[in-house]
This record gives sequence, structure tokens and C-alpha cells, in this order.
Amino acid sequence: MKKSLSLNRGGFTIIELLLSVGVLSLVIGMSMTSWVSFVQKTNRINTQASLDMETRRILENFRSEMSKTSRDSIIFYPRNQPPYQAVAFALPADMDGDGLIDMNPATSNILWRQTIVYHIFNQTVKPPQMRRTQFLNRNQIATFDDRYAQVQKVVENGLGTEACLLGETASMKVMFENLFTGRLWHAEARFDGYAPTPNTRARVNFGVTPIHPGPQQITFTLVDKNPLSSGYQMGLDRLIVSPSGWPMEAELVTDAASIPKVYAGVGLASAGYGLKTTTSASGQEITLTLNNDALEECLFIGPGRNVLFSNTVVRLDTEYTPTGFDNGVLCAKLDGMCLNSWSATEQAMNPSSSLGYWQLPTNLTTVIRIPVLSDPVFNAAGEPNEYGIRKSGLNPVFRLIKSKWNGEINITQASFVVIPTDEKPANSAMTPIIGSAPDIIPLQCWQNGAVTTWANALPLTSSESSQIVEFQSTVRRNIQIQSGSTLMLQLAVEITPGATAMNWVELLKMNRSSLPTGCWYKYVSSPVEVDTLLNASTWVGASPSTFDWIPFLRSMVVNYADSGDYISSPFDTTDIENKTKNILWEKQMPSGGGGTFKIYARSGNSLSADGFGIDDASAWAMLSPLADTPPSDGLPIGTGRYVQFRTVFESQKSHIAPDAGPITNSGQPGPYRNDTPRLRWARFTWSGVKKYVDIAAELLKGPDCGIFTVKVNGQELVQGVTMEIEIFKDIRGAGGVPLRIRSGTSVEVDPRNNGK
Repeated sequence: MKKSLSLNRGGFTIIELLLSVGVLSLVIGMSMTSWVSFVQKTNRINTQASLDMETRRILENFRSEMSKTSRDSIIFYPRNQPPYQAVAFALPADMDGDGLIDMNPATSNILWRQTIVYHIFNQTVKPPQMRRTQFLNRNQIATFDDRYAQVQKVVENGLGTEACLLGETASMKVMFENLFTGRLWHAEARFDGYAPTPNTRARVNFGVTPIHPGPQQITFTLVDKNPLSSGYQMGLDRLIVSPSGWPMEAELVTDAASIPKVYAGVGLASAGYGLKTTTSASGQEITLTLNNDALEECLFIGPGRNVLFSNTVVRLDTEYTPTGFDNGVLCAKLDGMCLNSWSATEQAMNPSSSLGYWQLPTNLTTVIRIPVLSDPVFNAAGEPNEYGIRKSGLNPVFRLIKSKWNGEINITQASFVVIPTDEKPANSAMTPIIGSAPDIIPLQCWQNGAVTTWANALPLTSSESSQIVEFQSTVRRNIQIQSGSTLMLQLAVEITPGATAMNWVELLKMNRSSLPTGCWYKYVSSPVEVDTLLNASTWVGASPSTFDWIPFLRSMVVNYADSGDYISSPFDTTDIENKTKNILWEKQMPSGGGGTFKIYARSGNSLSADGFGIDDASAWAMLSPLADTPPSDGLPIGTGRYVQFRTVFESQKSHIAPDAGPITNSGQPGPYRNDTPRLRWARFTWSGVKKYVDIAAELLKGPDCGIFTVKVNGQELVQGVTMEIEIFKDIRGAGGVPLRIRSGTSVEVDPRNNGK
């Protein structure tokens, strides 16, 4: 009994043992499940992180390379079928191992030494791969079609070695072997025309696209507007659709005939005009036609122009008078100077009928200097605040009145000098001043279109009515008169020996005392003393007339240039295939006849050291002028890469002054040049080649302008590249079920270089 009791107390029953084992198994099972779950979760997280790092690494590599290229080297495949399978672009390289990217020593432009192709290869492998193919020693003369065919071979064959162009070597690297999805897109390009100030000029690069030779259709579509904008207008000044990079004036584009011409109002040397749409809602379009194989010039002004004795200026275009510009707006034309400088009313600040008389001392010779004054203070329009020489001009003509009252006097030794705009004709003591080194210009007497003398000019008797007698320069050069200048007219006046008529002189009164005005005169007794005084820079002891009279002078006009010669800068067509170059132009001849216009043009392949000539072109003196009117396709001028033109004109001759009404007797000898031929534009054309080209424009932004897109020949432009990729990796999931981990991201890149 006792032994049996002792055994029971010292052990476990079978049941207890089984229960313990069961509990232990349950604990172990729960622990293992948690461990397996932890391991699987850790593996999934690590795999996801690894995939994310891999996608970011590849996209950053793509971003770094794409940002170093230029838009005009980007090629998408297949053409116009987004999303694309491949994108190719050029990169620089350090082929000579000096640690710097290679540059062209002649032009300092980047040398594109390699071609990079990113493409999705899915021809023979599944899943598809993202591959990067590199072509070193990039062929520099390959065409767009050559490079497109190269990309096509890479996509189809996957390696690239068989796609090498002449002299190139290829290598390929698989970026992803587990590509799930891959897409390449154009970066979307929209352009905002809004600006708070009307006609705000801004240059915008729209992007690049391959263009064929000849005409290109550029379509602008209004798609939205800035919240601050009041409408959907769009303004254009100039467009660039050419490998030469030369801008074309939008208002000269043929398709733009129905689009209103607007005055840009930005600066005085801007050609002034632009185009403005009449669109009023989203979705409206305008289409312009430009050539990729043409360049033109219609701005014959500005710094750096190689102008030879051309007197090329900006003149008022009175045919266009928008609101606020009732006197016309500035438009660049090949032109002479402006019209009449001032009239009697303007100069004297009195009606032209306000005439008086002044009595000369009998039997004495008088030397008279007449300061034809300008107020040296200019207003906002750049004109003198008061009377004076308001417009720049050439070769002044002085008008005097001869009547029965002054028929018994004689005027000799007429001359004048030009006093700069920052100087006055007299000092504080009213002593007349010509200048430290006066350039005295002699004047010749004219009447009714013929040379004469004052004594022989009409009227000859006291019974005849008053007549205009004029004095113009005898110097055979263009004398330029700047607005704001003072002219000092000099006359030797004497009583005609034996005269019996009254020695009275007709005059105009100047009644302004804030500046020294009027005439200075001094009595002399001999011709020698007259010569001395006329050539003296100052007069000592001279006193002005009490009432500041101006004798004789009725008005003054300034002429157009007698002739002009304009030579354009050389233009680079970028054509290296020796295509024939043609020139077209449009000129305007003076109304009423008269004036001559000649144009010359040449081409060559070697630019001169100063940049203003073509060394291997014919000398201008060896060329004959081109036909007076070019055919619609232009006249051939050669096959050289560089082109240049020269135009020579002679102004219209007339007996009638520029301010005297309709032109009469034009073409006959006379003291006036009433008008000049004008060159509106000159344009070079040639047979271009297919190229990737930057498309750009100078917009005229404003408060009523909208947001728009641009297409060339119906195709979107390449502003940048968007790459979207997603890669995967299959891992073992719970219960052995396969689990696919994916990582996707995208990047948008705008190239920073422009190929230069």
C-alpha cells in the first residue's frame, strides 16, 4: 500500500505528458509562422526597395544624358506613333582624353561625338528589355533619314553593331531584363501669350521637328487662357522655321493676308509691324506658311550694319495710322531723309503773313549771320520743344523772298555751317559763334529749277510780283542735318551801285527772348572785310538788331539723299551641298516717276575675316545689276553657302520742293530730291534638305492673349522627352504562391544645349 502511494506522487501520467507535448507544439508552430511571415515581409520590402533604387538609378542616368543633348538631335521611333519604342539623341564626348568635351576649333561649337539610343527590345525575349546602345565616333554628315534608319535597326535587332554608320562603333547594355512596361513620350508643350502690357515682345522656342524642303505649315491652336487674360488673341512678330535660324517677318507670310496687321510699338528700330489673330474662343486656329530653305531681310537699320553712304533711316509710314499714331508709325524702309524741316510759320511762331520791312544803310555793305535755331530741349517724341529744325534731313535749301522792296540790293557769298545739337549759336553776350573748327559750306542761287544769281533772279523790276529765290549747297556730298541742330546762314548784303529804288528788305519777325535769336549784322566798307568776317568764328563787338529781325528768309527744307548704297551682312544658309541660291525682292518707286534702283547679289563659301564680306565671291564692281523685276521663283546668284546683296538708288529729281505739293517735272534737273526708291524686303531661297530644326518665334504678348499649342505640318514639336518605366521581380509568397513586386516611375527632361 505504501509503496504504491509513493510511485503515484513522483511521476506524470500519460495524459499529462501528451498535454504538455501538445502545448509545446502549439507554441513552436505559432513561433515558426510568425518567423516565416517576418522573413517573407522583409524579403518583399527589400525587393521593393531594391527595385525602386534601380528605377531611380536608371532614370537619373537617362535624365543626366538627355539634359546634355540638343532638341534638334532627338529622334523618336516609330515616327508619329506615341508612345514610342525608342529615342535617340547626340552627346558630346572627350575623345582626345584631355578631360574636356571636344569642341570645333573653327566655330567653338560642341562636337557631337556619340549617339545614344534608349529602346524597348521585345522581338525575341520575354519579358521585354530596356536597352541602351552607344555609337561612338558619330558620323557628322549623316542625314535625318540615315539616323532614323539606324534607330529602326537597333529596335529590330537589339544589338546595334549592324546599324553603325560609316566610321562608327557600337556597344549595347541591357538596363532592365525584367521590364514590365516602358513608354516614351513627347513632353507636352503649351505656350502662354499673356502679358500685362500690350505688344510685349518675347522670344519663345517651341521645340524641334524634322522638316522637309520647301513650304512648312505652322498651325497655332488656342487651347486655354491665363486667369488674368481677357481673351484668346495671339500676336506674332517674327517666326523661325529654317536650318539657317534666320527670322521671317510674320506679316509678309502669304497665308497671313487675312490676319490684321498691327503696330508693335516696341522700340523705334523694330520694323513696327506684327500679326494679330481675330480669334475669340478656345479651339480657334491660324496657319502660316514658311520655307525651311529661305531667309530674308527687311530691317535696314540698327547697329553693326555694313552701310556705305546709304543714309538708310527709319521714316514715317503715313499709310498706317492706328489709334494714337495719327501721324503714322515708324516702319523701316531703305530711304533718304525726311521732308521739310520747318516753314515760316513754324520757325517764327507767327503766321506767314506777319511780314515787315527793314531798312539797310545806304551805300554800305552789310554782313549778316542768321541763326536758324532749334530749342536744345527735346520733348518725349524726340523733337525740340519749340520752333526749330524738327526733323533730320539732308542738304538744306534756304528760301528767300525777292520783291520790289529789295530788288535794289544784292546778296553774295551765301554759305552756312551746322552747329551741333549741344551748342548754341551765340554766347551770353549775344556774340555769334560758329564753332571751333567751322566747316563753311558755300551756297548757290537757284530759281525755277535753274542756277542763277540774286541780281538776275525775278523780279527784275518793281512792277513784278514777289518771287521765291533759293540757295542750295554746291558741295557734292550729302550734308546731314540732325534734328535739334542749329544752322548759321551767312549772307553778304549790299546796295546795288546806282540804285534808285527804295532799299527796303522783306523780313519775318522772331519774337522769342528766352534764347538768343534773330540775326547778327555788322557794317563793313570793303569786300576784303566781308571775306574776313564771313570766315571768322566769332564777331567782336557785334550787336543784334533791336527787334531781332530775320531778313529775307522765308523757310527752309531738307531733301532726300541724292543717292544711297546699302550692303547687307552676309547670310549663312547653312547649305553645304552647293544648292543654287535665288534672290527675290520687292521695291517701291517714287510716285510720279523719277529715281533709279539697282540690286546686286552674290554667293560664296568663305566668309571674310571681318564678317562683312565673302572672300571667294565676285567683287561688286564686277557684277551686273539684276533684272528690274524678278520672276516668282527668283533669280539665280550662285551656289555658295553664304549670300549677300547690295542695292544702289538715286532719288527723284524735281523742280518742286518736298513740301510743295504734287510732284511735277520729276526726272528733270532741279535743286530737290523729292522721294527715293525703297526696298521693302529681299529674300534668298534655295533647295533645302530634310533636317531637324528648332521652331521659334518672337511673340507679341498682351493682356488679351491666350494659351496655345504649335504644330508643324500637323505634327507636335519636340520640347522634351518623358520616359515612363515599370520593372518587376517575382518572389515566393505565403504558401509558396508566386508574388510579383513592381516599381514604376517617370521623368520629364528638357535638353539644355542648343547644338552650339
